[in-house]
Amino acid sequence: NLDTNTGSTITFSGGLSVSTLANVGFNAIGGGTVNVCDENPCTTGGAVVNTLNSTSASALNVTGTTIGAEGLTFRSISAGNATAAADPAAGILLNSTGSGGLTVTGIGTTAGSGGTIQNITNRGASFTSAQNITLKNMNFTLVGTVNGADPTVSSGSCGAMDTGGGGNLGCAAGIHLATVTGVTLDRLVMNNDSDPTAGVTSSGQQGINGNNVTTFALTNSQVLNFGNEAGEDGLHFRDIKGTSAITATTVSGSERDQVRVLNGSGTTVTLTVSGGSTFSTSAIPNGGMGIEFEGEGSAAMTIDVQTGTTFSGLRSIGLQALGKANVQMDVKVNASTFLNTGSAGIDIATKDSGDTRFNVTGNGMTNQAATAINIDIGGSPTGTQNATLQGNVSGNTISTTSGSGAIGISLDANGGQVGQGGVLTATVTGNDVTINGGANGIVAIVGDGSPTLNATIKNNTMHSASGGDMFLESSKISTDTSTACMEVSGNNVPNNTSDDVQLSQRFSSTFKMRGFPGGDIGVYFASQNTLNGGTVLFEGTFVNTAGGAACPQPTLP
Repeated sequence: NLDTNTGSTITFSGGLSVSTLANVGFNAIGGGTVNVCDENPCTTGGAVVNTLNSTSASALNVTGTTIGAEGLTFRSISAGNATAAADPAAGILLNSTGSGGLTVTGIGTTAGSGGTIQNITNRGASFTSAQNITLKNMNFTLVGTVNGADPTVSSGSCGAMDTGGGGNLGCAAGIHLATVTGVTLDRLVMNNDSDPTAGVTSSGQQGINGNNVTTFALTNSQVLNFGNEAGEDGLHFRDIKGTSAITATTVSGSERDQVRVLNGSGTTVTLTVSGGSTFSTSAIPNGGMGIEFEGEGSAAMTIDVQTGTTFSGLRSIGLQALGKANVQMDVKVNASTFLNTGSAGIDIATKDSGDTRFNVTGNGMTNQAATAINIDIGGSPTGTQNATLQGNVSGNTISTTSGSGAIGISLDANGGQVGQGGVLTATVTGNDVTINGGANGIVAIVGDGSPTLNATIKNNTMHSASGGDMFLESSKISTDTSTACMEVSGNNVPNNTSDDVQLSQRFSSTFKMRGFPGGDIGVYFASQNTLNGGTVLFEGTFVNTAGGAACPQPTLP
């Protein structure tokens, strides 16, 4: 117990072993500087042997005390069953600790060798105004098992994270991070299933809860079964910043979203998802998305979902990226798998004056209840969206229920009201789309104001047992002054169903079709695409682009 050692530096070295029953194992509060290292004197390169084990209390509490340059280094930390008298609100608690850090190493890659934090009612580990946190080979079991502030009350301190909401600083969590720089979590197993033998019974609030976290890495880990009501997620972050990553990690069974990120003005983040990470399993009534990546204000955000990532068994959307206000957002999704989502596989939207660029390439998508890939601008937009959708496969020809229940690929430039614009520029090339029901393989629509849609749709294959394969339209309402520029060629519609293609130019909108020489638009369209005897329904007036020029092309991230 180190209490109010202002002006002093206290160093433990050469092997520290602390074991307690109902008292805090290592308690440093009220001032001074503390180090815990491996050798005497402190040097680098020694085997880590320091341990903390508190059977029925918190293991480590450092509050208002500086962690020195040597840091706090332990082989393992264990805590559990904390009683009210000896519980500083977490199994591990660091608050206002300066620039020094905490490292728990475990032994090599041995699971659980870094200790177990279990049966902690509030927070398994809590880090506030701290730096350089590394936890390896640790188990967090039944942590943050009671609710903090009510997450269903948007103005509460575990409520809505967007501007005007209460934020997330009052949430209970397995691991809580508030104003922390440098977080490395490796080979953690976090599980809040209260009875594994009886099936999943989630409890508590957030799995990992972060607010103003810079440089976060979660690797080779599992975050399982957190939350038991609306608003509770596996990873729940307001303002994650810097270069951050989720690698070779499974997040599953969370009550709402598996990962939810909301960034505000002035924040910049690049979040990379790789290494075969999996985001899965959310159910009625509160189940949500695999990853929800959202920005507001003037945030600058990039998400890069790399080869081998899987989204499956999600009640709503696999991956949603949403940019609002003046957000600048880049989205890359490559060679990933989307299975059995209750709504869309990928949904990317831009609102207001934000600008978004995205590249969705080579993904496999099976059993989307609604849409495989949905791209839209809306909410009275004035910004731009640049999209490339290439080589994605939705469904297959083996099963009539393997594709999308509504639309395969949807482009929607929605002005929101009279006089509102926004520009969506997209290329849709080399995709193979199967539709389960009577909907459309590819839909491109512009209207509801004065937005612009530039769409190059080439060399795609569409399978539809009934209904149409392409629906291309300019204008939604009578006051529209929207503009569509489309180049549509090389597409294959092998099923020869009725109404294979529908083209529509309505009201005061403009529909430019590159290469169209005038005359019968249906004949021209059939000459540019392989319809296998299918029909082209059309209404309105279509014009060629000026001088036959190509439609504008997107700028890639």
